[in-house]
Formats: sequence, structure tokens, C-alpha cells
Amino acid sequence: MKHFLLILTLLLIPFMLFASNDDLSKSKGTTQMAITELTPSPTQEDVSRNTKIEVTFSVLLDASAIKEHDVKLTYLSSKTNEHIAGTISYSQTEKKLTFTPKASLEPGLYEVEIKSLKADKAHKETKIKEIKYRFVV
Repeated sequence: MKHFLLILTLLLIPFMLFASNDDLSKSKGTTQMAITELTPSPTQEDVSRNTKIEVTFSVLLDASAIKEHDVKLTYLSSKTNEHIAGTISYSQTEKKLTFTPKASLEPGLYEVEIKSLKADKAHKETKIKEIKYRFVV
């Protein structure tokens, strides 16, 4: 029995040291009809440290309803799940929402979270639900 426990312990230690609850494949709302492109894409690895988060839509958004806190980028590889500071912009011409981090991203796992958004009045029947996905720098 001692040998079994020793072997079990030796097998589990590496897993316990390096395992993470941060599953790269966790995502929500990324396949909505109103979304035509996500950059970086969900589960993408080897993303540039200077990347911007870009979401292109098939409909115009109500630009007046977009708020600074509607987009959140979280560094999941930090001990504190640090929120990354940045600025948000919206191009009506391109139908593109962009989050630009204020500094280069550190290597590791990130989570993008975009709150529910409103389409413009002409497309008010289009519901844009919360978007959440992960990528690796």
C-alpha cells in the first residue's frame, strides 16, 4: 500500500504543480449571427504582444450606448487575474469595436469579455449577447 501511495503521489505532483483551472476553450457568445470576425480568434495561441481586440459585426451598433466598461481584458496567468487597461473605439464604417491595451501584453492566458451591446435603431431586433473567450500570447 505504501508503494501505491508513493507512486500515486509522484504521478499527481506534476499535475498539481502545472494544472490550471484556466481552460483555453472556454467561450460564450462567439458564434452569434451578428459577429463576422473576432481578432484574436477564440483559442488562438502565439498572439502578438501588441494585439488589439477587434470585433466586427454584420450590423451597426448604437455607438452612443458603448461604454468604457463594456469591454474587459483579463490576464488570467497573473495571480490576481489582472484587468488590462486600455481604450475602446468604434468604427461605424467598418462596424468594428476595438479595444487597444495601453501597454504590450505579457505572455500568458487572457480572457476577453464584451458585455451585451445594442444594435442601432434600424437593426433593433438584432440582439448582441455577451461575448467571452480566451487566447494565449
